[in-house]
Amino acid sequence: MHTTTIRDPERPGQSAQPRVSVRLHVLTAPGHTPAVLELPLSTLVGRAPQGGLRQVAVQDPRLSRTHCELTPRPDGVEVVDFDSSNGTWVDGLRVERALARHNSVLRVGDVVTVVEVDQGRHVDQAASTADVPGASESARVIRGELRLAARTGLPVLVVGETGTGKERAAQLLHDASSAADPRRTGPLVRLNVAAVPESLFESEIFGHVKGAFTGASAPRAGRLVEADHGTLVLDEIGELPLPLQAKLLRALEEGRARPVGGARDRTVDVRFVATTNADLHALVRAGRFRQDLAARLRGAAVALPPLRERRADLLTLADAVWPAGAPWSTRLSADAVEVLARHAWPDNLRELRAVLARAMTARETPEAARTASVGGGQAGSSPRRVALADLPVALVDAVARLTPGAAASEPPAPASTEPEPPTTARTPPERAALAEVVRPGPKPRTPRPDAPTLRALLATHRGNCGAVARDLGVQRRQVYRWLSYAGIDQAELDAFRA
Repeated sequence: MHTTTIRDPERPGQSAQPRVSVRLHVLTAPGHTPAVLELPLSTLVGRAPQGGLRQVAVQDPRLSRTHCELTPRPDGVEVVDFDSSNGTWVDGLRVERALARHNSVLRVGDVVTVVEVDQGRHVDQAASTADVPGASESARVIRGELRLAARTGLPVLVVGETGTGKERAAQLLHDASSAADPRRTGPLVRLNVAAVPESLFESEIFGHVKGAFTGASAPRAGRLVEADHGTLVLDEIGELPLPLQAKLLRALEEGRARPVGGARDRTVDVRFVATTNADLHALVRAGRFRQDLAARLRGAAVALPPLRERRADLLTLADAVWPAGAPWSTRLSADAVEVLARHAWPDNLRELRAVLARAMTARETPEAARTASVGGGQAGSSPRRVALADLPVALVDAVARLTPGAAASEPPAPASTEPEPPTTARTPPERAALAEVVRPGPKPRTPRPDAPTLRALLATHRGNCGAVARDLGVQRRQVYRWLSYAGIDQAELDAFRA
């Protein structure tokens, strides 16, 4: 990929250091596999776009010949529609001119994309993996942080909302630890802290000797010993009872495990990974979690963003959580992809998996096949793509209730009166996906400029008709008409671009 370098116009002498890359992640497009489109320059999109600095042609009958222009900006993509028949859409709102910010869903015809403003934070250029898939900056940041943590040997705290893939992240961390240190030949062992009764937790993690308590008819090694030279994952660490936290802290600090009823410690070499969807800082302030244990667990911390903030990786994640043979980009209609991309996903990957399983089942029913044309389905084709009619009604309705032009940057309020668990890994507000739409309104008719004025504008903008159109407040096609009236042909126009 190329990197877009954006300079501050007020500091023309600054060095050309890569700062921001603007790109489109193509989730689905007719006849194309998912791809990443770099936007280093203004780009015309259409069936056969003419003019401009760069053109992208897509054989989509729903696109106009020259459909729209996309211009990279430091905070997103400026979108200009050229009076297209089917419109240009940003987060569900048809626009004439708009700024599509990071994570916005941009659609033209049956091409559905997600805008990414890459801030250059990633420290990992490796390809997508099964455990942490995706080509976005967010995915590369996660993979990079996990691989860095794997080389430190420190305990790792993985935080994120429920269903964000914390178990998958732990698996990547374990694999990376084994690759970085040949001595780490042990297994990955998991313990769900919330699922173990308090009375049995000490035995579960440290083991016990025969006769240590009623029912201990045989000795047990415990999870720490099982994970020796490997990785012990403590899921939902925020649920660990306070009396047991001191014993876990000793195991973390000293690398020793004494079985219940035993007289001697056993030395263990274990990489600790703790996961939680709770805010440990808040638990410490409330007196429910030891500050020294929290600090120890945060030897390295990795935050997993929620699915609604990872729209660019939606279909790659879909392939990972619910493999369906062919990629999901070929199984979903454009309408279905757009709705899924705009959904808030309060339960993240767990919800995505359930929705995909339900959609595949619905697709096979005779009733769904008869109504496949509703919402972009393809009745009569084989195999038929998943259409809007195959998605859960509640999901489609939730997206329909979103304010047009606004992204689902927050999950919907829960139906019950119970508060939601604290969430983590929020993106900064300035990077929330917003479409700042310039709504069309009555405009005074722009008088036709004469030939000298047009030539002066072309010279100023080096033959960029889109820039000339913006200066004059008209559509690009109007500029081409005026060029024809003024006798400025293609050869002369090319001369301005030279």
